[in-house]
Amino acid sequence: MYIEEDFKFMQELQEDNDFFYSFPSLIKLSTYFYRKCLNVIHMLKDPIRFHKNHQQLRHELIEYVKLRNDFFDEMENIMGHYGTI
Repeated sequence: MYIEEDFKFMQELQEDNDFFYSFPSLIKLSTYFYRKCLNVIHMLKDPIRFHKNHQQLRHELIEYVKLRNDFFDEMENIMGHYGTI
C-alpha cells in the first residue's frame, strides 16, 4: 500500500533535522501530511475503532491525496530551485 510507503518516507523525513534546516518552509506542510498518513493508516486498519463509515473513510482518503499532492508539489518547487541562480 503506497500510503504506508509515504508514511515511512515522511517518518524518516521528520527525523532529519538537516532537511528542515535547509528547507524550513516545508515544516508545517510536512507535519500535516505526516499526521494525515498516520491517521489514514490507522483508520484503514481498524475503521470501527475510529467510528468511521464508508463515506467518512472516503473523505479522509481524499484529504490524504490532496495533502500528498500539495506536499510533493511544494517540495518539488522548493527543491527544484535549490542551488540555482
